[in-house]
Amino acid sequence: MVMDDSEVVSVRIPFKRLEACPKCGHRLKSVSMQDYDEEDGIYRLVTYVCEAGHWIPHRQLILRKFSLAPKQVS
Repeated sequence: MVMDDSEVVSVRIPFKRLEACPKCGHRLKSVSMQDYDEEDGIYRLVTYVCEAGHWIPHRQLILRKFSLAPKQVS
């Protein structure tokens, strides 16, 4: 079922950047960023690399979508 804009409320969620590598504590550098749409909202996938060479993917919901349409029970 496709919802039109009048049936959806969106809430923006601030993106929390990672500062230090969770594996070793070194500083992180962002090497790629991609936003993609899923059923419940828009997600952002940021891939970081630290000074020691660890690759850290970080996925977070950045726009939550809520449907205002009544749910149909089957």
